[in-house]
Amino acid sequence: MRAQATLVLIAASAALMLTGCTPAVSAHPPVTHAQTPTSSPAGAAGTPFACADLAAHADLDAIGPDLALIPVGEYWIAPPSADPWSASRVSLTQGINPPSSPTVVAAFERGFFGCYWADRVEGTSLQVSALPDAARAYNDYVGASAGGYELRAYDSLGVATTSTGGCGSASDSGPYCRIDALAGTTWIAVIAPVTAAAAGSDAIRSALVDIAENTAAKIDSAKELVSARPLVTSRWDRVGDCTSIGSAVGSVQPGVGSFTRGDLDVTGAFDPLARAAVLSAHGFTCSENAASRSISVAVVTGADWLGPLAYTDATPVPAEFGGAEGLVSPRALCLNSDPNMCWAEGYVDHALVVVSGLGSAAADAEALVSLAAVSG
Repeated sequence: MRAQATLVLIAASAALMLTGCTPAVSAHPPVTHAQTPTSSPAGAAGTPFACADLAAHADLDAIGPDLALIPVGEYWIAPPSADPWSASRVSLTQGINPPSSPTVVAAFERGFFGCYWADRVEGTSLQVSALPDAARAYNDYVGASAGGYELRAYDSLGVATTSTGGCGSASDSGPYCRIDALAGTTWIAVIAPVTAAAAGSDAIRSALVDIAENTAAKIDSAKELVSARPLVTSRWDRVGDCTSIGSAVGSVQPGVGSFTRGDLDVTGAFDPLARAAVLSAHGFTCSENAASRSISVAVVTGADWLGPLAYTDATPVPAEFGGAEGLVSPRALCLNSDPNMCWAEGYVDHALVVVSGLGSAAADAEALVSLAAVSG
């Protein structure tokens, strides 16, 4: 995991956008531009916090003397505010567009958040991330990484419900120290790249412990503010393969239709917590990869509550959607930095559906209309 690659999933900005193992709830009416999402799945009060509240200055200095909080990153979701599902928590920064934007939506729905500090001059950094309802993912990760801290293994950490960690060298950027803790069922990770000589530092170990303990305490005080959204059932749960999706796209794009089902794109999700969040979400892709093109349909169920996504590097363009029944808030967009990179997105039976790779916004829009009729 590279120093920057370990941060995964977008930062706060005043932009509209969307985010266990919680029971499924009954379907709800799709939102429109005028509707306002509910505040919290449980509606319970808690104490919100920000990234700056997680790491004391003394602990930051122990890791790197000039670490500064980075407010916006490539893949980033900020900690929950008083309204944990507020659009201000997430913004799709430049470079976050299909296929990565549905991935970010899925991670947000699962309750993932992360914070990142860096000293760009010295190359030091600190990452703190958390994922609720993640006991199984935590145990799987800890079991798979056991013995991986060949530089130093931490013992008797005493952080949260259970914890483990140490320092190793198996990363793209070189040595690092890391603590993983389970606070109830919330997985917390604190990671800092270090020099090989610093791997044995008690000061760094102590700083990581302090930050992990403080993060666990903040999460505990936030209570239901730190949670995954309840899963919403829809017709997309019945899509076992990509036959119906391929047929729908092929009906408007001759020669297209041999689609393969897979997970949402996790190319930029280097953080194990972010990957676990995405893979536990009710989302999938159907894609066709050929030498001349890569066509993708991404589906994230239960994602219509937040409404249209806001991209920092994309502009809506004219497209014909023909009033397709069941297609809510459809849009076609193209990148400002690359007008030839376009896609179409909208909501069908509570799911975000994103079509990209057909060569034009008009073609993507036509395929999106056809997908509104897919019944599983």
